[in-house]
Amino acid sequence: MKFAVITLPYSVDTHKGAAAGPDALLQAGLADWLREQGHDVVGPFHVKLTTDEEAAYGAWNKIGFANAHLARLVSEAAKEQAFPLLLESNCYGAIGALAGLQASADPPSPRLGMIWIDAHGDFNTPETTLSGMLSGMPVAIATGLCLHRLRKQAGLDPPIAPRDVVMVGVRANDPLEQ
Repeated sequence: MKFAVITLPYSVDTHKGAAAGPDALLQAGLADWLREQGHDVVGPFHVKLTTDEEAAYGAWNKIGFANAHLARLVSEAAKEQAFPLLLESNCYGAIGALAGLQASADPPSPRLGMIWIDAHGDFNTPETTLSGMLSGMPVAIATGLCLHRLRKQAGLDPPIAPRDVVMVGVRANDPLEQ
């Protein structure tokens, strides 16, 4: 199998150490291990903001930019028949991943689904969240329930339908999120 290793080292509302997670996996030898198992590995490709994007106002805005870059890398990998192996520092990278898969479809297909395997539903909106953390909203963003500008900035348009999301292992939802 051919893997394209892609890192997204951005985290705006969790412990800053989370941003180091993708590089830590690479430094621990993930790509070499995949090669030892007989796989082709291209990359790693790193999501990086431009100087203007880094200077832009608003952490959530920067996550929109980062997801747009992630979408481009995922789309390029998929078009090259490489499985995008994403090393993300936060769950909101799912928005860019979905946007990239949506963009790689030939012919373009508006129908896309997601299997969400997580202890948290991440289906909060700004109106339902108790914490206010963006990392608790990626599924709601991807399904078009909130933060439309961020979703569109990432390139996920149209949003995925809520009926096309399957949740596995979710056990910790906020009351209004439920």
